[in-house]
Amino acid sequence: MPQKRIVRPKASTRIPLKTAAASLRTMEAPQKRVYVLPTMFNAATNGSRETLAALQDDADLSQYLLPIVVRQDVKVSYSAASRKSIWEYDARSRAAEDYSRLVEIFHSEKSYEQAKQASPALQA
Repeated sequence: MPQKRIVRPKASTRIPLKTAAASLRTMEAPQKRVYVLPTMFNAATNGSRETLAALQDDADLSQYLLPIVVRQDVKVSYSAASRKSIWEYDARSRAAEDYSRLVEIFHSEKSYEQAKQASPALQA
């Protein structure tokens, strides 16, 4: 039976981390993996950096955290408005790049540690 995955996008804004951890625990089951994907990440803002640091430092949430972030990119909104995927709208955009890395991680079954070492955003 193929393994099921749930990716929960997490905008890089402040929400109660306990709320996020509780909702992730309700999705756990032996036959699926649950992940948190930080989205709308902007390294230039304190909010994004602090939220990412809080996710990494939280004992309950860090175990679900994917080793990549999806950077803030207005082209995501434009692609949704035009009813196209980010790849159809602009395959060279930051968001398309980031989502392509996510697909690559799942497709190649890279381990968390391998992907984490290759991710400058999570090392900052």
